Amino acid sequence: MPDSTYYWHVAAQNNCGVSDFQAAFSFTVGPIEPGQCLPPLNSSATTTANTADLNWSAVFGAAKYVIRYRPVGATTWKKRNTLVNFTTLVGLTPATEYEYQIRVRCETGLTDWSDLFFFTTQEGMDQTECTNLIPIEPVQSTPNSAVITWHPVPESYLYRLSYRPVGTNAPWERINSLDTTVLISNLIPQTEYEYIVKTLCVFGWTPWSDPYFFNTNGLLLNQEQNHGSAATQTTRIHGQTTEELRLFPNPATDQLTIQWPYQSANEEVGISIRNLSGKLLYTSYSSQNELEISLDKWPAGIYILQLTREGQAPLIRRFVKE
Repeated sequence: MPDSTYYWHVAAQNNCGVSDFQAAFSFTVGPIEPGQCLPPLNSSATTTANTADLNWSAVFGAAKYVIRYRPVGATTWKKRNTLVNFTTLVGLTPATEYEYQIRVRCETGLTDWSDLFFFTTQEGMDQTECTNLIPIEPVQSTPNSAVITWHPVPESYLYRLSYRPVGTNAPWERINSLDTTVLISNLIPQTEYEYIVKTLCVFGWTPWSDPYFFNTNGLLLNQEQNHGSAATQTTRIHGQTTEELRLFPNPATDQLTIQWPYQSANEEVGISIRNLSGKLLYTSYSSQNELEISLDKWPAGIYILQLTREGQAPLIRRFVKE
């Protein structure tokens, strides 16, 4: 234990008995130096039948914690990374004793593993409404990206999606998400993709779903945009080009104007904006045909705007905030 003094003394034992103890000796363990990085000294766990909430003492200067755990007597470890001094393990076996250790990544590298800690899961099985997610179709896509959304799954911990072009032996690309939307980018235009999904519940991962499908569009719209120019999404109908959605200026600095064709009275359109990670940043409804959005507090980057109207396919457009 850091910053502690220990005392020890000895006695001799032979056929005649045990001698008196000698005078005590001592040694002192110094305090943890500022910036010194050591594995946690203590940890606690709160369990259910299938989960364990782990907490441990925070370590000064920790950039990341690595946890490994397994049933006592098993030979293979499972690992978990976290940026904070707590985590939840799921998919555990009921009525089972587990052992776990923690190490820390600091500026100087990884520490040794901590001493072993233990917990025992409860008997029975956790009751949960958690099931596999069901995507909302159709998938909204551009020539080289797609936005996949689904309704939240009760009592879920994580979602996982894997995708690849149809009819190929290409490896599955995998995405984990805490949100109910993912943006897949760097896709191939005019290509059919398949994707499968599953959910992490208290009892572990659900099985992979049957495949879902989407197609990327064939044309890249407005690949070359002049600074301050308007970006327009168009649709070709019976050989005529009809303007549908205008964003300007694009790139934008402190304000973005959105214009779309006038709709019938009392009909609302929905406007939503997400970043490239799929996180929803803005949502609004309007019965007009123009909307101005203040961007002065938004970080620079690329954003995805979606306009939805009843009975019509959603319109998706990218814009740049400088």
